Amino acid sequence: ASDAAAARALAAKNDPAARLRLTLDPNLYVGEVKTAYQIAERDPALLAQMHCYCGCDRTYGHKNLLDCFRDEHGSHCATCTGEAIEAEKLASQGMPIEKIRDSLRNRFAGGE
Repeated sequence: ASDAAAARALAAKNDPAARLRLTLDPNLYVGEVKTAYQIAERDPALLAQMHCYCGCDRTYGHKNLLDCFRDEHGSHCATCTGEAIEAEKLASQGMPIEKIRDSLRNRFAGGE
């Protein structure tokens, strides 16, 4: 982790509002990473129903895709970011949860 990431994490721990958040503050990031954290903040129930295919379940003990955005992990993992963006896109098109899961599995399970 970079010094800036460590400083952000420390600031978040000392911010009472941060303890109420399900995810880290999207404004800590830019670009697609920011977008992914915004999705996690806006629709945590969606991401909580998705498996993450980057292997973080084994390496970090994450239980679902939302967990990737509860810490810094999602900020440096293209798989997590891509899955969050794709899940929201498909959900906004009215795709059922099971079909979204299938789509993410097909696209990301190969370690894309």
